[in-house]
Amino acid sequence: MNVNRKVLTLDEFTLQQLRNFPNATGELSNLLRDIGLAAKRINVEVNKAGLVDILGDAGTVNVQGEDVKKLDVYANDQFMGVLRHGISCAGIGSEELDDSVVFDDDISNNESTTLGREGSDYSAAVFANLLDAESQTIWKDVAGVMNADPKQFPDATVLAELNYDEVIEMAYYGAQVIHPKTIKPLQNKDIPLYVKCFLDPALPGTVIHNGSVHGLPPIIVLKKDQVLVHLHSKDFSFVGESGTARLYDLFGQVRVKPNLIQSGAVSLQACLDDHPEKIEKLALEAAALFDVQIERGLTLLTIRHYNQEVLGRLTAGRKEVLRQQTPATVQILMYP
Repeated sequence: MNVNRKVLTLDEFTLQQLRNFPNATGELSNLLRDIGLAAKRINVEVNKAGLVDILGDAGTVNVQGEDVKKLDVYANDQFMGVLRHGISCAGIGSEELDDSVVFDDDISNNESTTLGREGSDYSAAVFANLLDAESQTIWKDVAGVMNADPKQFPDATVLAELNYDEVIEMAYYGAQVIHPKTIKPLQNKDIPLYVKCFLDPALPGTVIHNGSVHGLPPIIVLKKDQVLVHLHSKDFSFVGESGTARLYDLFGQVRVKPNLIQSGAVSLQACLDDHPEKIEKLALEAAALFDVQIERGLTLLTIRHYNQEVLGRLTAGRKEVLRQQTPATVQILMYP
């Protein structure tokens, strides 16, 4: 990386690119300008707070089940406010909101839509793809992508490099890393992604690329407050593909995602995050098709690249309820 190259502001870059597209309407430029304004407001607040109070937990979780930070809430509010009063955004979807927000007024109708907070990573990846960028950098409040949540595992370490496939696997199992949607535009053009720490830019962070990565340590994801839904065929007929398909339809209707699912001849078991209202709704709907039982108070342990020492240490003294295991990944549902 050439540290001496000139750094362009977003406005300078936008104006520079406009010269290459004489027929451009300017709508994208307006949207980028609004996004830049919101980012500047967030930067001012972070600097003013001295990173002491604004990085704490807000006491809630988002739609993906992640702890919401005060900075998340503030950033979401800033993007909402700026884009709502701009002239180029029709609505936003945000990780901090259960539903998308449509700006239903004369100004924003029939205009562009942006993805809100967290969607900025994906938006940047789309632009990186379109512009054939050398790389993309995402700035976080951690040293890089880690092999476990440092709040749960104080000995967690930063992963110096990962490939796209590994990051998607980690996200699938519940690790709070880069969203798979962000990876796809970069993977398509072999653009490396850097995850760096804005608290200490000198730290090397993590590079995510399209090559092979060997010698990864065990990557651990621990999801607490899990519920196991036991579903049994009412007439002892085979569950089969139709029963599984109907169950996934119910998942979509209730807006839940199974973290682990296991099927037998006449039964299905699904492990989900324990959102009581959604679980009750799912059980009521599924009762038309199955006999339903609910088992609560469970923890789901997932280890990628596991070894027996780590597996034994993390499961010692725990009552195991369900296990799925391959040579690369083991998932164990257990009582804490």
